Amino acid sequence: RLDAEPPAEGRRAEDLVSSWRCVPAFGSQVFPRRACLFQNLYLYSEGTGRGTFVAHYVEGHSVVEDAGGGINFGSGFRSGQKLQLSIGVGAGFRDSTAYVEIVKHANLRMFMAAVYRTNVTVHDGLNLIIAPLYHFNFGHAMFDGLYPGFVSLLQFGLQDFPFRVVIRCGWQGVVEKQIPGSYARVEGVLGRLGGRGAIGAREIDGRSPKEDCPAVVHRFDVAVIGLGTNGQKLDTNGNYSLGACRDLGACRAFRRAAYRNLGLP
Repeated sequence: RLDAEPPAEGRRAEDLVSSWRCVPAFGSQVFPRRACLFQNLYLYSEGTGRGTFVAHYVEGHSVVEDAGGGINFGSGFRSGQKLQLSIGVGAGFRDSTAYVEIVKHANLRMFMAAVYRTNVTVHDGLNLIIAPLYHFNFGHAMFDGLYPGFVSLLQFGLQDFPFRVVIRCGWQGVVEKQIPGSYARVEGVLGRLGGRGAIGAREIDGRSPKEDCPAVVHRFDVAVIGLGTNGQKLDTNGNYSLGACRDLGACRAFRRAAYRNLGLP
């Protein structure tokens, strides 16, 4: 459910600042990856599939636990530093990368003045942010996108909570022309598996990337973003087991969640 939240809608400012916790993402990987759990993650969308994630940090109000993040939140902390996260696997086995920019505010008043000068669209509850490769294909969408994201949920103990799937990659026009409706069907299935629906890039912001428009601001109430190499495409033991299937019991947890959200016994 999406609610348009006007500026300072009776909410306390301290309830709208960003807090987060990051941990090493599970997986066998040469380069370290992180999974992060955010309270109040903001997205400034600039057209379909484009935009900047922002965490609004207010000292004394934001709670941060960033394991291995490489950012020192002491006196030398500067606004504009970024967390780099993988939210999927792209062509050629490259990461689909997302950046979360950390914007520092001196106090709550300056935070509210900067953020809530315009309407903010709220995505309530738990959200899982992914960018599955070739998600017109259900196998890719689930095992290269949804399942690795679910492992990150599991790392934060959120595997039994219904979640909304937020898809940060768009549709390929040539595929949609050849297989009409394929992306929408798969996004619908992912949303049913998560239990709270799915939001694609077109729902986040249906504008053309070519349009020169002000950013549209979104706030994710609770969001998990960042995943490890636990998909079928990247798992070195993919023919036998998905990543974290045995070590964390993720396959059974994923099946339980899917059955519950689909209303199956």
